[in-house]
Order: sequence, then C-alpha cells, then structure tokens
Amino acid sequence: VEPAGVNVDRLAQHGLRHRRALDMPARPPLAPRRVPARLFRLAWLGGLPQCEVRRILLAAVDFNALQPSIEKARAAGIPVMEFDRQITATPSDFTSVAGTVEIGYVAAGEIQKMLTATKGGVKGKILQVLADPADPYTLDIQKGFEEKMKDYPEAQIISLPAMAWEASNAGTIVSDQIVANPDIDLILLHAAHLSVAAVAALEAKGKKPGDVMMISSNGAPVGLELIRKGWLNAEVEQPLYAQAAALAMFADKVVNKQEIKAGTYTVLGLE
Repeated sequence: VEPAGVNVDRLAQHGLRHRRALDMPARPPLAPRRVPARLFRLAWLGGLPQCEVRRILLAAVDFNALQPSIEKARAAGIPVMEFDRQITATPSDFTSVAGTVEIGYVAAGEIQKMLTATKGGVKGKILQVLADPADPYTLDIQKGFEEKMKDYPEAQIISLPAMAWEASNAGTIVSDQIVANPDIDLILLHAAHLSVAAVAALEAKGKKPGDVMMISSNGAPVGLELIRKGWLNAEVEQPLYAQAAALAMFADKVVNKQEIKAGTYTVLGLE
C-alpha cells in the first residue's frame, strides 16, 4: 500500500527519455473538447495510415469498439501495443497493464486487517463503489477483492457502479447507501478521485473523519491528501509510471518482431 503512486511528472520524464522508442509526436494538440471525446478517440483510427506508422499505442476505454481498427492495423503489418487496459476481444502485440486483480487482493488484505482491528473480526458492511462496469480495469479489481473476501461470510459486500467513472455518481451512491444502510463500516472505492465525492457525501450526512473507514485504489495524489485529512485509511497504488516504462522497454522488440521471452522482468525496481 503506497499512497500517491501516480506521479505525472515522472511519467512525462519517462516518455521524453524514451521518445525515440515511443516516437512521441511533436504536433500541436487539438483544442480540448472540440469534438466529443469518444468520437475523437475512434475516428482517427479509421483513417490510417495518414503517414508511415511503425506502431500504435492504445490506452483503451472503448475497448470493444476498437476491435475492427486493431484488426485493420495488424492486417496492414502495424503492431498494436496496449497501455493500462487489456483488450481481450482480438489479439494485439503487447500489453502493459497494472495487476488489477492484485489491486483487489491488496485491498482485501488491508480491509481484513482494518475490520479485525476495529470489530474483532472480518465482519460488518462494506460498500464497494466500482467505476464503469464496461471497463475491465474495475471488473478485475472487483474480481480480486471478492475472491479474497469469499471466506468471510460475516462481511456483507454491497457493490454499486459509478457509471462513466463520474465522481458525482460515486457521491450519489454513498449518500443513498448511508441512508439505506447507516451501519456501513467501510467504503472501498475503485479510484481515488471517486473518494473526493464520497467524502463530500459523508460530510453532508454529518459524518466526521474516521466515522466510516475508507480505502481506494490507483494511488492518485488526491488520495494522499485525504489520508492526511483523516478520511482515507489506505490507498492501493497503481504503478502507472512503470506501465509506461514497460512499453518503452519492449517497443523496439515489438516493432522488429523479435521474441519476448516469458518470465519475470524488473521495471523501475518493480517485478
């Protein structure tokens, strides 16, 4: 459990350091929100190739919708590498993801310790606030968490999704559930930014830091701030910078169609 694991500055430094491997574009960015984000993410793939393309890096959210474009690119001999999300509907050439199931395992372990310390055993009510259930990232966390909690029948888990990863949806869930289940002992949120809205909902119900235990995942800096304020008990890190560095480590091998041997690799000190 390492708070504040997503270090944006460090991620940018790794991108620049490996810019030759990643071929980071130098074009000026488009003005934000000039077109709907979902349409923009998908539309450019259909027009490939506009220039020589050696590889495509995807951070897929609309992962099923990307399947035809991925297949078109790979049929044209362009390797497709995935970052942060795994696309299972069609093959790709390389994927660098966090151990999201393991994030669920770690969260379960911490929650078991917290409940044992406060209630004398792994029992009580847990509100699990997922992100969008269309995203495999949150489903894998849920899978890992519930797998490790299945041996504790006295721990009741209430699972609800914050659609579109929207923080306000998480706030509504917490607000409603504190009324419906005022004896909730702990809240697990699948992203730190959802915790901000959860805290606001708890405050609106007259709760104070420590009244309801809380844990979230991905290691965003806002989680560390909530720990300092006493609202958040723990934050499970998603090593985003290591995910990016792994792409850089293997990019040339993927492009040159060299074998990547199965085994354990160390990326920025992490196995």
